[in-house]
Parts: sequence; structure tokens; C-alpha cells
Amino acid sequence: MNSGFLDTKEDKEVKIKNMEKKILTYKAKNSYDFYVAIRCQDAVKLGFDRRKAVPGICVMANGSIFETLGTLYTRIYFHNFIYLKLEMNVVKNQIMIEKRYSAVLGSDALLACRATTDYLNKRIEIGGRPLFNLDLDDQISGPVVAVRRTNYTKDIADLVENLKKDYVDIISHDKTDIGKCTIESPKLKLINQDFPTIPRYLIPYCRRELVKAQVQRWVESDVIEESTEVEFVMNLVFAIKKGESDRFDRSGSISSQIPVKLEDRKLFGFRDEEGKLYRFKRIPFGLKMGTSIAQMIIDKILYSCREFAFAYVDDIIICSKSGIKEHESQIRMVLDQLRSHCLKINANKSQFFSQELRFPGFTFNEQGMLPNQDVLKAITNIPAAKTLKS
Repeated sequence: MNSGFLDTKEDKEVKIKNMEKKILTYKAKNSYDFYVAIRCQDAVKLGFDRRKAVPGICVMANGSIFETLGTLYTRIYFHNFIYLKLEMNVVKNQIMIEKRYSAVLGSDALLACRATTDYLNKRIEIGGRPLFNLDLDDQISGPVVAVRRTNYTKDIADLVENLKKDYVDIISHDKTDIGKCTIESPKLKLINQDFPTIPRYLIPYCRRELVKAQVQRWVESDVIEESTEVEFVMNLVFAIKKGESDRFDRSGSISSQIPVKLEDRKLFGFRDEEGKLYRFKRIPFGLKMGTSIAQMIIDKILYSCREFAFAYVDDIIICSKSGIKEHESQIRMVLDQLRSHCLKINANKSQFFSQELRFPGFTFNEQGMLPNQDVLKAITNIPAAKTLKS
């Protein structure tokens, strides 16, 4: 989109420990020709009230004209203390067909921020401050959530690239590139020896191709094997996640990298879309004790790094006190432990040298471990009781 935004800049100073940072605030004005569109469901989360809004029209850069439910004046935070104030047009959810985006910012927004784009190095600078490297992956689906804050300099970018080169053997390159942990799952003991009564469900025709492709990936990854020596045959269960396609696996998770003992494989049978019988060689997604087993094994692997690294199942966080050199050394120690146990990581989901991270329920930054504000809002926004019953 191009709308010829006129921009103004407001500078504010904020002191962070012994380092001074400027908060750069840019404002997009006179965006009358083309507008930034945002889905209604996302605008409501930002405070949009449809009852008070005035409907209008939205003209996109390609000439498309959409009816709008109203406008939303908001402020977008990039990172590195950079903000953009602008007016967004709220459109119906079905208009934003591409579900991986909540809103689309075009070149007009970059112009308002006085941004420079380096396509060769996949880098954007706003106000002379670089955003962290862009991951131009066309395979990403679903909304992208910001979970870190970092000042990505060239030196740090070089450190990250060196880490990826030095540990390329433990980085998963595709869905079939899965590690195999040297520690097996403990012997599984059935509480009840009776065979469970399980209603059988045929695989829907619309999902047969999905099942066929997934079974093939599992075979290539050595996650399953074709076998008739099976005691229990379970149904394949699809997890329907909003904004994503149906799925029934977690390829690359630590559970899929932990082998089960040979005598326990007979407990994890299933049939594919053609009725062929398979059984799992790794811990399957859905096993009641699967998470506990994975947690026990990852804790054992990271025991020597317990002073600065801890894990929540397959999410590992490394906290350093002294600086970048110490942090790099500790990252390498953790990666060495993973390498020695033949585990692999997903580099696209890994975050290095961050100043702030959101970990399940908490935020980690220079102040320590703090509860997430989103969690606190759910508590503070509980309406006061009006009657004895409530």
C-alpha cells in the first residue's frame, strides 16, 4: 500500500540502568488515500467498540474497495523502543483471507517511520536502529506472536550465525530430520491389564491424504514401523487449532525424539488410511505419562547446566548474569549436552541473546522473573461481586 503518509517524530529519553535509550515515536498522518486494514476480532482485543464506530470504506493499494466497520487509532510497538501511531481500518474477519496476518503494514508505514530496508541481508532499520533479522519462511502458518525483546547488533548476529554453523549437526532442517535420544523411556507398566473398549472411527475421506503424508514422514524419521505385533490399536486423533490446518503430531518435539523400549512398542498401535498396522518406536503424542517422561529425561540431560539453564518439557531457557561472553559459553554448554544425547533443535523457533523472554506464565528480563501482564489482567479484571450468590 502507498498512501503518502506525512510523518512527525517525537523523541523521549528513558534511562535503563546505566544506559540511556531514546524512545522514538513516529506518527502517520493524512492517510486518506489508502488505509491499513485490521481484522475485527483482533481490533476488539485492542479496544475497538463496534457499537460506537462509524462504518466507511477502505481502498487498498491494488484498487480493492472494502466496507469497514469503523476505525481504530492505535500505537504499534516494533522493538528497540520504536513506536508508530496510526489509524487502522477495521474490516470483517472474512475479508482478511490470509489468516497468518492480523493486519498488513505497507511501504507507507515504513515511510512514516523513516525506515530503510536491506533486502540482501533481510534487515530493516528504523531511526537507525535495526530490527532483529527477518525469517522469510513461506511455510510459516498461523499468527506470529512476539515473545522476545532484544537489541540485535551485527556482533550478536555474527555470534548467532557462528553457533548455527558450529552446531549444524543438531539443528533440524525439515520435519523428517528428528533426533534420537540416547536415553530410552523407562519401562511402562499397565495399571489395568484389561483390554480397553475403544470405539473405532474410520479416517474421514477428506483427511486421508493428510494421514498418508504424515505416516510417510514418520516412517522416514524412524518414528514408527509397520508391524503386526500389536496389542492395542488406537484411533488417530486430529488436533484442530484455530487458524491452522488439522494436525495430529508434534514433529521435532522432545517426545518424538525419545525411544520407547522394544517390549513397549506393542502398546502403541494404529492403522493408516488403508488399514495397514503400525506401531510407534518413539513416545507418541497423547501418552498420559509422555510429558512427565520427557521432563524427567531433559532434566537429567541438563543436570550439569542446572545453575543457569532449566527446561519446561522441550522449552529450554538459559539465564546469564555477566554478559554476552558468558551467555555464549553457557549456550554452547547446553548445546553440547543436547549433542551428546543426539537431540535436535528447531532453529526457527530458537531465540538467542534476548533481553526479555516470555516463558510459560512468566516474563524473564533484567529485573528477574516476573508474572506475565496478560495473566495478571485476567485476575485484576475479574468483576466485583454484586450479590451474595456471585
